[in-house]
Amino acid sequence: MRNYILFSFLFCCYSFAYAQKSVIIAKNNSIYSFNYFDDLNELTSSVFSGLLEDKQGKKYDIYHNYPTLIYPRYTSLGRPILIFPNDSIVLDVKDDKVVCIYPNDSLRNVLAVLDRQYGNEIQVSGYSIKDMQKSEHIMIINSIKSKMRRQVDTVRKYQSSLDTVLYKSTIQEIKSIALSSILVPFVDGDTDWKKFPKWYIDSVRLFKEEIYGTDTLIKGAQYRQALYSYNQFLCRDSLTDANRFYVQFNSALSNFKGQHRDFLMAYLLRKFKIENVPNYYDYVGIFYAVCQDEVFLKYVKQKLDDTDFSFPEYVLNQKLKHENGQSVTWRDLLEQHKGKMIYLEFSASWCPPCIYMVPFVKDHAKALKDKPIVFITISVDKSEKAWKKAVNKYHISGDGVTTYWLGEKPKFTSFLFTRREKEKSTLEIPRFMYFDHKGHFITSKAMQPLNKPSRKQIELFLKDVPLSN
Repeated sequence: MRNYILFSFLFCCYSFAYAQKSVIIAKNNSIYSFNYFDDLNELTSSVFSGLLEDKQGKKYDIYHNYPTLIYPRYTSLGRPILIFPNDSIVLDVKDDKVVCIYPNDSLRNVLAVLDRQYGNEIQVSGYSIKDMQKSEHIMIINSIKSKMRRQVDTVRKYQSSLDTVLYKSTIQEIKSIALSSILVPFVDGDTDWKKFPKWYIDSVRLFKEEIYGTDTLIKGAQYRQALYSYNQFLCRDSLTDANRFYVQFNSALSNFKGQHRDFLMAYLLRKFKIENVPNYYDYVGIFYAVCQDEVFLKYVKQKLDDTDFSFPEYVLNQKLKHENGQSVTWRDLLEQHKGKMIYLEFSASWCPPCIYMVPFVKDHAKALKDKPIVFITISVDKSEKAWKKAVNKYHISGDGVTTYWLGEKPKFTSFLFTRREKEKSTLEIPRFMYFDHKGHFITSKAMQPLNKPSRKQIELFLKDVPLSN
């Protein structure tokens, strides 16, 4: 029995790690529709066709990387159902309620079998902390830890015969379920997040750090929603309706790192985009400058970052002097490199950090010399003479990098820094930007090239450049 459970558990985790498709079967024709949400808890699909008339089982495919919440509709919004990647679940109606039937090898079912095997545990599903004492909560945490350790010990007995990646994935899932259990009050919102007692917050943090460390992203919708709420809690004393986007975004930068930080930034950008908050694209730029996670980078680029716009005439007509002495306009430059991604740097001879970045930019250019990308440095030196001297002294051009002289043109640089015509911007350099193969902005504030993830960031955007005929 134990071997069967472990096999099923490992099979499911293997599927969880590599599969991204699930099938929902509507068995009963009384189910009206269902909604599901993507990795950022954003509504991505709503299936509705009146009554789902196929009594033999109407099938719907959903694509997701992490455990996903679906919301079946009957006569009213049903309770959310958690579906794992590669699960094929059946929705049915019994006793006037929508029920979900899981496959035998689903992680959800395997964990239920493991629970029964280990005996009775304290039930924490849906529990509230409104009237709970700290000692009662500690008892719940200890119970969850105990169950988690027994599950982990069961898997560890077979560690020597398991693939390392599969073993780690299995342990990760056991710990994810455990952590989600004590985050129920956050997720369910049965207590005002501003009034959560400190002992609860401390216990969640300590429990998380004990089983995961300080910077592991749990790949599940419930945990991510709780992470957002936790960030709200950390900055609760400064939150007002007018500043909540900015305060929460800055809190994410200050209090989190790695995938936690990257998820929160992406989530906040998505959540507040529809509110048209001032200086929104400044924060999109900050996101690009620090984000290291490919999933969140791609999400923001494809769904949030509106890049299809026209440059003002004064920008298109701005002249730049090439290192060979010829002058070109910004329009000429974009047209010349159409079909390629443009990596653009603003720098100056009087800027030590700019000079320090030279070899890092060249490393990118050398590594990507066969890719559809060009590397350009634009100097904002006041004098052409100072620019030429710096080019020769610090070997700014060459090795795949081309340099131009702009001079002091604040109107031009302000637009490229802000993407807005009537907004002034201070000259903060070195400044790195990406433009796509059509000459549209990808970001006006890219990650600095000395950061190792910056190469991966460039390569991610290069995937969208079509192959030339």
